Amino acid sequence: MTKDKFDCVVVGAGLIGSAAAKYLARYLDNVALIGPTEPLDWQSHNGVFASHYDSGRVTRILDGDRSLFWARVAKASIDRYREIEQESGIKFFSPAGCLKVAPADETGRDYIDAHIYSGQSLAVDFEKFASTELKTRFPFLCFPADSLMLQENHTAGWIDPRKLLQAQLKLSDNAGATIIDDTVVAISKPDNGTLKISLASDREVIAQKALVTAGAFSNFHNLLTRKLDIKIRAEAVVLGEISIETAEELSTMPSIVWAVERGVCGGIYIVPPVQYPDGKFYIKIGSRSNQRRYFSSLEETITWFRGDGQTVTASENRRVLEEILPDTHFLSWQVKPCILTDTPSLKPYIGQVSNNLFVAIGGNGYGAKSSDELGRMGAVTARGGELDSIYANYDLGPC
Repeated sequence: MTKDKFDCVVVGAGLIGSAAAKYLARYLDNVALIGPTEPLDWQSHNGVFASHYDSGRVTRILDGDRSLFWARVAKASIDRYREIEQESGIKFFSPAGCLKVAPADETGRDYIDAHIYSGQSLAVDFEKFASTELKTRFPFLCFPADSLMLQENHTAGWIDPRKLLQAQLKLSDNAGATIIDDTVVAISKPDNGTLKISLASDREVIAQKALVTAGAFSNFHNLLTRKLDIKIRAEAVVLGEISIETAEELSTMPSIVWAVERGVCGGIYIVPPVQYPDGKFYIKIGSRSNQRRYFSSLEETITWFRGDGQTVTASENRRVLEEILPDTHFLSWQVKPCILTDTPSLKPYIGQVSNNLFVAIGGNGYGAKSSDELGRMGAVTARGGELDSIYANYDLGPC
C-alpha cells in the first residue's frame, strides 16, 4: 500500500475541483487532485459519475436572481475564459450569444426586468428587442409572436465542459499539482490532526487539509463528518443530430433560455449546433422537470446514469425543439441522463465543515459556466483566506 503526503488534497476532479487545484497549486507546494476520469462505458460503470460529461453548455452572465450572486460568479469566470484558453492552448468557449425569451405576461415581464437589472448592475453587453425582429436576426427560430426577448452578446454563448476540464487539468499540472486518477471512498482523522484519505485502489493519502468538490456524490461514501443538506435531482437532456450542412446553416444560432412552462417542463434551454466526440453535430435541449425526482443513495444515482434517461420531460423537450426549429431536419435523437446538486438557499456551499475539511459544492444547475470562480473561492477558503468583499453578504456556509 502506497502512502503519500500533501498539504492539501482536492477530492473530486470535475470542473470546480480542477479549478480549485489550479489555484491552490499556485500558492502551495504540495497539492493533489483526486478523481476518476470519464467512464468509457456508462452502462457497465459501477463508480461515481460527474457533471462534465458533455460537449455543450449554455454560458451567460445575465441572471434572474436579483441578489446577483450567480451573475457575479459567472462574470468572474467568463472574464477569465480567454486567459484559460491562452494559457492551456485548449479552446472551449464559443461566444455565440444567449437569447432570453419570455411570455408577454406579468411573470415574463418580471423575468426580463430581473435580467435587465443584473445586466445594468454588472455592465453587461446586452440588448432588448421586439419579437418582430426575430425573423430578421434568426430566421430559423420560431417563438410565439408576442414573446419578450433579450440578448446577451459577446460574454455569452456555450462552453465545452470536457475541454474546459482538460484546460484546467493542464493548468493544475503546470502549477505543480499531482493529479491522481482514482476515487476517494473515505476521509478519516487520525489522532495526529491530519486527514487520511482512502482510495478505491486501496491506496492511502495523508493531507493537512482537504477540499471536497465531489458535487452530488459528496454525501456518499464517507467523505464528510456529517451529511450536508443537499438534494440530488435527476434531469435528462435531448440531443438532436443534424447534418454538417444544417449546422453551417445554423451557424449564427445563439444559445437560448426560454422562461416558459410547457406541460411537465419549464425553464427550457437550448445549445446551438455543437460537434461531439463522435464527430456528429447535435443541438441540445434540456429543462427543469416539473416531475421532480431525487436520489438519496449512491446506488440510485449510479442506476440513473446507467439508464437511458427516457422520461416524459425528455419527450416534451424533443417536441419543443422541433417547434422552435420547424424547418430543421433532425437525423436522430438521443437522451442523456444527468443530475444536479441543489441546496436550500440556491447558492453553493463554500466553506469549512471541520478543522481541516472544506467543501465547494452545490451548483444548483449553474455550476459549469461559473466553475472557475467557484473553484477559486473554494481554494481561498481552504487556504484560510477570506472571500472577496462582494461575496460578504451571501450565506455560503455549509452549516
